[in-house]
Amino acid sequence: MRKLLCCAWLRPGLIVGLLFAMLSVQAQERQAMSELARLIMEQALVAREENDSSREFEILEQGIQAIGAENPASFRLYQRLGEFYADRGNVYQAIRVVEMQQKTVRSPSQEFIVRVKLASLYPNLYQMEKAKVAAQNLRELMVRLRATPGWQKLGSYWQAGAALAGATYQTRAGHLEQAEAGWRACLSFASNHLAENPEHAGAQFYLVDCTSGLLGALVAAGKLAEAGAVVAQQRAEIEKIAQVARRPAMLPRVAASFGRVALALANPQLTGDTEDGMLTMEEVLGLQLRADWVVLSACNKAASDGAVGGAESFSGLGRAFFFAGARALLVTSWAVETESARMLTTDIFKRQLDQLGLSRSLALQQASMALMKKSAGKEYSYAHPMFWAPYVLVGDGS
Repeated sequence: MRKLLCCAWLRPGLIVGLLFAMLSVQAQERQAMSELARLIMEQALVAREENDSSREFEILEQGIQAIGAENPASFRLYQRLGEFYADRGNVYQAIRVVEMQQKTVRSPSQEFIVRVKLASLYPNLYQMEKAKVAAQNLRELMVRLRATPGWQKLGSYWQAGAALAGATYQTRAGHLEQAEAGWRACLSFASNHLAENPEHAGAQFYLVDCTSGLLGALVAAGKLAEAGAVVAQQRAEIEKIAQVARRPAMLPRVAASFGRVALALANPQLTGDTEDGMLTMEEVLGLQLRADWVVLSACNKAASDGAVGGAESFSGLGRAFFFAGARALLVTSWAVETESARMLTTDIFKRQLDQLGLSRSLALQQASMALMKKSAGKEYSYAHPMFWAPYVLVGDGS
């Protein structure tokens, strides 16, 4: 009887001991997986800094497979993989990664990251119904987050993300005034959070994205003076972020925040100049021109910046020349062939020189018709619209 009682008394103790052992093993496994994820991320970041995109992608994909597609430790790997696609403009794959990342969420902060990404990415593919659902999910989460102890510390960061998602939707929907207000709110929240937490990477990237979004909305609305003011205000902070970010592929987007669509005027490696040889939109805004017209015939400067889903028909760089004082611009709607571009543009100015008083619009018309009559060899003729149709005269055509 004593043996039975003893055994009966020991069984619960054994069970508790086994549970503690199992929990300890699970904790060790979680810690091991987290450490493995950290090492994989470091390897991927090294490949990123070495500009070895194939290796970076392979490391992240194999890392997720090794740890497990639904293992919570994979959350940060999905984060890096999503950045990989986003930096390359592959929105579709970025969405796919975030949708898989949802299965690894284990905290409200992680859920917030996923909700903001989906609410921001869907509009970029014009999946507006999905974007509405994602925005509603984000609003519901924000209500819950406000009730958490973390709101006091992270509230401004969470508000910045929510504002970014809303502004992205308004931008893609073509609502410029609402988009501008949303981008300004996002920028304000991100700046406030960075004032208290200067090393917060998430808030740093919100600052970059919201500055870029605000500039896009301002340029699309023709508010170039305000765009210049934003550039002047945010330049120092954005450049600081660019220096510490371990994302070389993100730097073009940082540059775009300053309107760094540019004209390549010279190659400093050939000329020996200390300048970069680029005439940026920011620099154009600072010019004081008294030009009758400016010719931008190299590429598609009449094309949209894409800030409002293609609704905008004139690039920010082109608008900048008007703001600087040009009366008219000759721009192109798509990339042009070199020889026909040379012949057409030189013929325009020759005609104006030979016929004093000839208007710019008539000079363009006559030069285009003359180009149509020329042969480009046995293979094709300059009569094809691809050679003369892209040229557009914007502004004063007299």
